[in-house]
Amino acid sequence: MVEKNVEALILKQLVEKPMIEDSFEFSKLHAIGHTELVGHLKSLAMDEYVILNQLEKKEWVLTGEGLDYVTNGTPEYRLYHLIPEEGIAKDHLTVKT
Repeated sequence: MVEKNVEALILKQLVEKPMIEDSFEFSKLHAIGHTELVGHLKSLAMDEYVILNQLEKKEWVLTGEGLDYVTNGTPEYRLYHLIPEEGIAKDHLTVKT
């Protein structure tokens, strides 16, 4: 988006509703990169059009390895379930995996 259009969009939103509660959601809704949106918000704040309150949001996302552990168990869990009740020699276990 062109710089003026983004700032106009922000100001229009603030006329309709006096607060943008979540800039991340706003950026997704309007297909604007969040970093770009924050730049425009800071610019408007410097010109005293808006007041910014920074909120920090932490999000945890599993890696591919983490998803594998959730689905199939950890390597230790898998190893434990490869061992039969009567036990097994380490050499045979290595071949079995």
